[in-house]
Amino acid sequence: ERLAFLTPADAKAGLRASMIMALHRELLDTGGARPAPDSAPGATERWRLVQWLRILDAMTEGASARDMAAALLLAEARNYSAAEWDASSERRRIARWQRAAVAMRDGGFNALLGAA
Repeated sequence: ERLAFLTPADAKAGLRASMIMALHRELLDTGGARPAPDSAPGATERWRLVQWLRILDAMTEGASARDMAAALLLAEARNYSAAEWDASSERRRIARWQRAAVAMRDGGFNALLGAA
């Protein structure tokens, strides 16, 4: 699945571009320079970060939380009644992922890089 990366062109653009290329290499496993094994995200963390990127893309496109849940978690979430949706773990998980993705986008990636 194709991914697109968007980054501001500011004083830290070079750092961000390097981070994006490292993530790109890791996702495609194209080799090249690798971070130290203990600093690279594991498979589960990498999956979570990709999900967060998808959440950010969906938010940009104006998708509802229910649409995101149906696309990323459980297709049947689209057919939940209002009461089922309100009580669902899918709604709570998407809300957590949205908060985490926005926090990562807005500066939390520095902690991921160890630059915080």
